[in-house]
Amino acid sequence: KLEDSSWAVGVAAVQTLGKLPPEVLTKHKAALQKDVEEDKEASVQIAAHGVLHEIEPAAGHIDAVLAKLEDSNWRVREAAVQTLGQLPPAELTKHKAALQKVQKEDKDKDVRKAAAEALSKLQASE
Repeated sequence: KLEDSSWAVGVAAVQTLGKLPPEVLTKHKAALQKDVEEDKEASVQIAAHGVLHEIEPAAGHIDAVLAKLEDSNWRVREAAVQTLGQLPPAELTKHKAALQKVQKEDKDKDVRKAAAEALSKLQASE
């Protein structure tokens, strides 16, 4: 990841890695794990969990993302929702109830909007 003080650049760097084919992405696992463990920005950590889930689906990365839906910072909750929204529809379905709860109950309109966008992706696939 590019070292930068902007969380948006960190998230974009992680998401760009996530677009690599799995065989190439695996080569960057250590860097992604470092982001999960050491990056000071929760949004970058969440994005890294989402990308790591692609190469380690049973490792609990999505559980870590789901836990962030309860964070006190709306930006962290929004990042968690956006990361969930990037899951393939078959996996996103597993988290439909959590996203519906966020859409109905979150106190921040941007977080609710992100949940609505993730749910619309799911509806489009159904």
